[in-house]
Amino acid sequence: AVPYGIVSHLDWTGAFSITYGNLFYNPFHCLSIVFLYGSALLFAMHGATILAVTRYGGEREIEQITDRGTASERAALFWRWTMGFNASMESIHRWAWWFAVLTTLTGGIGILLTGTVVSDWYGWAEVHHFAPPR
Repeated sequence: AVPYGIVSHLDWTGAFSITYGNLFYNPFHCLSIVFLYGSALLFAMHGATILAVTRYGGEREIEQITDRGTASERAALFWRWTMGFNASMESIHRWAWWFAVLTTLTGGIGILLTGTVVSDWYGWAEVHHFAPPR
């Protein structure tokens, strides 16, 4: 079982990774890290956008989801011009929620496959041309 506490959990994770041939070559671990950093980036972008449009009433997100106002329109225009597609007050929460859910889901799948289906992730990565040969 995974121990409680930060240091003991990190020790367990390191030992688990060494035992099964380096989790960094587990593609589900890679996806989990992408979703983790992606959700942090989405939440940071959202927070910065809300702070930027606060003087126009951007902190009243719930009201502006149903009744579009100046702040949500300005924020949506900024992201449409920056990214090329519209990110509304509602859609950013959906994106961030899915990224957060997929972080734990892909990480869990990777842990379940480790030891049951794949016993050596580095060997698996060599076979699938994901890692250089030894």
